[in-house]
Amino acid sequence: MEEIVGSIGKVKILKVIYKLGEVNITRISRETGLNHKSVSIHLEELKKMGIVYERRFGRVRMLSLNYLNPKVLVLSDLLNFLNDE
Repeated sequence: MEEIVGSIGKVKILKVIYKLGEVNITRISRETGLNHKSVSIHLEELKKMGIVYERRFGRVRMLSLNYLNPKVLVLSDLLNFLNDE
């Protein structure tokens, strides 16, 4: 789990995806205050871990949490708890 939440950037990104459902990189960048390159790097790591799922529509990349991964279920419970505070 450390590799998933090992950086503040990843946590910000996961919160945005959790809150908005399916979202593109530009929106993630705007919501988190992170630059596009940083968001892309974090998303690649999250995709390799199977935490985030990507769908492409031409050049547009839409990202969402991969609820087929058991780690995401635990992570979504944690994010839900953090949003309630």
